[in-house]
Amino acid sequence: IMRSADKYVPHYPLWDHSNLGQLARMFPDAFVRYHKIAAVRHPYDKVISAYVFDYWDGRAANKNAKNLSATVPEEIFRGLAAYVARPREKLSHTMRHDREYFFWAGKFAINSIIRYEHLHSDLQALSNRLGLGLDMRIALPHIKKPAAESLRAQYRTFITPEIKAVIDDYYDWYFQQFGYEKIL
Repeated sequence: IMRSADKYVPHYPLWDHSNLGQLARMFPDAFVRYHKIAAVRHPYDKVISAYVFDYWDGRAANKNAKNLSATVPEEIFRGLAAYVARPREKLSHTMRHDREYFFWAGKFAINSIIRYEHLHSDLQALSNRLGLGLDMRIALPHIKKPAAESLRAQYRTFITPEIKAVIDDYYDWYFQQFGYEKIL
């Protein structure tokens, strides 16, 4: 009988969010040859998502944790302000600015970007570029889009001018690289 400690792990130390340096070291030939694709989202939405994940989804195992919908807005404002104001070396892995996922050896190393806000059109362009012949309207229906946009607008109300200034500064390269506007 194989114990969990004895299980074969073929690509350790890689995981779902391995950065370009890790991939280049583990697969040097493939790293150069393969088409590298990355998904991005607006920094304001990225920070809200990271905050919610770290403080609520990450606490799901704790039966005493307060439900996000039961949390008063003032508590969310205070929590988010404290979350983005932490020293950079103490930021959660979910709120890092992610340069290590896009740059390798000092150069932008991603061949195609898929923006969450333009998922279908960016995937269709990628399919066309790579000659895959997919029709994204059929291959990937986007059923939740109206609800997601409404929720996005609601969550963005938690970004105060002070929080926005921190996000704008911290993710400045991200805004520039991916063409996002610093507008709520």
